[in-house]
Amino acid sequence: MEDNRRIVLINPPAEVWGEGTRRLRPILNTLPQIGIASLAAVLRREGLETSIIDAQALGMTQKEVITWVIRQKPAVVGLTGYTSSVNSAAAIAEGLKQAIPDVVTVIGGPHVTAVPEKTMMIFPHFDYGLIGEGERSAPLLFRTVVGGEDPRDIGGVVRRQGDAVWVKERPPLIDDLDTIPPPAFDLLPGFPKSYHPPIFHTPKGRAITLVTSRGCPYHCTFCDRGIFGNRYRFHSVGYIVDMIRRLRDTHGIEHFIFYDDNFTADKSHLAGLCEAIMRLPFRITFACDARADHVDQQMLALMKRAGAWMISYGIETANEELLRLLDKSLSLERAARAVRLTKEAGIIAKGLFMIGIPGETAQTIERTKAFIGELPFDLINLSKFTPYPGSEIYRNISQYGDFEDDWKNMSGMNFVFRPNTIDPGVLKRESDAILADFYRKPSRMKNIVRKTMNRRDAGRLFQALFLKVTGAVMDVFSTNGKRAE
Repeated sequence: MEDNRRIVLINPPAEVWGEGTRRLRPILNTLPQIGIASLAAVLRREGLETSIIDAQALGMTQKEVITWVIRQKPAVVGLTGYTSSVNSAAAIAEGLKQAIPDVVTVIGGPHVTAVPEKTMMIFPHFDYGLIGEGERSAPLLFRTVVGGEDPRDIGGVVRRQGDAVWVKERPPLIDDLDTIPPPAFDLLPGFPKSYHPPIFHTPKGRAITLVTSRGCPYHCTFCDRGIFGNRYRFHSVGYIVDMIRRLRDTHGIEHFIFYDDNFTADKSHLAGLCEAIMRLPFRITFACDARADHVDQQMLALMKRAGAWMISYGIETANEELLRLLDKSLSLERAARAVRLTKEAGIIAKGLFMIGIPGETAQTIERTKAFIGELPFDLINLSKFTPYPGSEIYRNISQYGDFEDDWKNMSGMNFVFRPNTIDPGVLKRESDAILADFYRKPSRMKNIVRKTMNRRDAGRLFQALFLKVTGAVMDVFSTNGKRAE
């Protein structure tokens, strides 16, 4: 590896990317992962030659990723891993080790931060792990291993020593987020044309996700706050507006999806940001997640004037007892009021719910279904309750039901946990019924299309339908061919 200091950062393919999903890629969320773009910007600032590939966004297979990386001939490969994608990251690391034996592989992200020892023991093809915020430790780690030195004293590094795994205490949280350079989106192959939000989630033009704050002061038992902690920190208004201006001027981005856990947590900061956005010489639109008890009529009106197009509210369930179990600390009355005020302000309201929570019954599901029906949601999302490693409820989840601790299936799209208070068949049927009741109403779909469909989305929908049909035809011929053999 003489004189080779090349680094490749990878967001691996998700385990849910089957061939059928790949055919639907034109209408799915393929916006780039912020973490690797942010880390790439730091590495580039430090003078390290860096390439990034967001395989999940591009719908690439593990084999395609390995082939692409081999051509780069890197000295170090950094992979980010959520619980559902860490197996995929490990498979890529193994393939790269076979092709480039001297390459150093590093796994970072939420999963290894939550369970560092277990991750390194299960996946021997990761040379090192990196826990917590990576912007401080990663440049030190990569420089050290490229130079053939021992990184044992670098904060946040996970390493092996014999049969044991050692975890070095992570460095303090980054107080001033403005010291982190803006994400290096320009290093993404095909940016921005190859990346888009899911259909019905942008009013027009090109879109991008941004994260403007870190940390969550709340204590929901189903959340893992391992990387960013409980202390709320945010970029300055000037930093955020400068990112918006550059992305609009350089890449033609017109819609911004703020992916913060608590975008509305600091009202004074949010008000200042909205005022600054309104002073820009161009108009943008944006979407964000918000706690329902963080918004009021005045704030929503200001957000609308600044370009707020959609707000998603994490309500989870309409049962007070289940909310207490989750330590959600949310009043359903305030949640309902927030949704109504959002609609009155002319902003699209999306509800985020979970099903299969510990203690879930047919009656609690019926109450959630009724709650959804009583409120003027434009869109809803219903995920399967998943006790992720690192969350408080993960530690004792087995007392509430049957838990399949299979990482690759822990995406929120599978019932890996089945409460002992409801029959699994009933749970599956009720899950399907909630979505069917909401989206099958002709008036609802007409309203969604009227509010969210644009020329770009129409083209993507046609492309997805074409790929789905042609793929089905190819499957038929392929199957027939096999039978003929």
